[in-house]
Amino acid sequence: RDNYSSSYICLVDKNNRKHVRAPTFHYSMQSQSKPPDSSSFLLSSSGPNETTVDNPAQSHLASPHIKLDPRAIFPWRHSPSPLPRLVPDNIEFKTEGGYVGPQLPTFNKFMRSLSWGTATGFLDGKVYNYFQWKRDLEEGFMMAFAVAVQGVLMDVYDVSKKQDSKESESNQNENEIQITKSPIDFNHSVNPVPKGEIPPDIHHDEKINSNTRSMLETNLISLYKSAHEHNKHQLQITLFSEPKSAQIMSLLSIPFLTRQEVIEKPALKHSFRNIAKSLHQLELKKGSQLNFFEIGDHTAQALDEMANKQIQRNDDNMAQISIVAQVAIQCDEIFKVVDLETGETVQGDPEARKNDVTHLVRFEVVVDLDPETGMSEVGRWQITDLDDLLDGNIWFL
Repeated sequence: RDNYSSSYICLVDKNNRKHVRAPTFHYSMQSQSKPPDSSSFLLSSSGPNETTVDNPAQSHLASPHIKLDPRAIFPWRHSPSPLPRLVPDNIEFKTEGGYVGPQLPTFNKFMRSLSWGTATGFLDGKVYNYFQWKRDLEEGFMMAFAVAVQGVLMDVYDVSKKQDSKESESNQNENEIQITKSPIDFNHSVNPVPKGEIPPDIHHDEKINSNTRSMLETNLISLYKSAHEHNKHQLQITLFSEPKSAQIMSLLSIPFLTRQEVIEKPALKHSFRNIAKSLHQLELKKGSQLNFFEIGDHTAQALDEMANKQIQRNDDNMAQISIVAQVAIQCDEIFKVVDLETGETVQGDPEARKNDVTHLVRFEVVVDLDPETGMSEVGRWQITDLDDLLDGNIWFL
């Protein structure tokens, strides 16, 4: 419709693009140079089964359909089955948004393909190298998951690092985080916060280093921080999780709005809801249901307006697109939490067996767009939710 919306389209079909730089992940020399074979990126085809998870003091068996036992004292889902909403035969697939949810309507195959193609265009996934691009992206997601979780656990529970983290940070470029292929390996006794001690808030907690803050969204860090601060028992937490494959389940584009903008101006959260309301008002005024072209025309005008307002908000006159990727990561995992005062296993597998576990990890990134030139720059991916523990950590509805 104008420079902004046509720029949005050209980034999908690759026309008129002069330059794209997409620093999705930065690998150190220790990472594998060759990605795994594509066959390893498939979810297990085995059906749901019973497994030992969460609070076996009550029951050694728990349904794989649970997200997290409400009695759990450590925010971690340990089950060989994926979340119920990821299984098409489950009712949750329809009621909880399927591959795109939670808190979103279930997309049909056409809409999922359209959403996937749009996001792929913004992320510089070209037809001629699509499968290699996808494998590299999934490999990066898989490694980033392990590094980020290891980091937040070490920081929140204030465990001494095997290496000086401050020295490690100072040796890194300020715009680069080194991602290496390594498992989550956390086996430590943790004490409750002393009575009377007031922990610092998430924004002023010096234990949380800059790499952790960069790789995980604040609400997710707060989830682990809160679990530690509200725990009243001395615990032995054993978590060993070795990612072995990853599969992107969905890609979703959020045009002309970012999480940071909503944090700074909460009223922007309702931008897309307001578009839906305006369509409903248009139907009432017309007295009949809008056709496809009327909906498309009205929505395009609304997005044009959103783009213009965003560019006015940004000092660099750039438009921005948020991309949400939901990734199923399969791991060989041992998980057990023991109350050291009673010797009771309060969460996880009391026999500390290695299980085949699937985690759903939600990643977000912001793409900067120049409406005049069609140039774009992909920012840094950040984990915003794990296994729907934050119900998606949704910020745009």
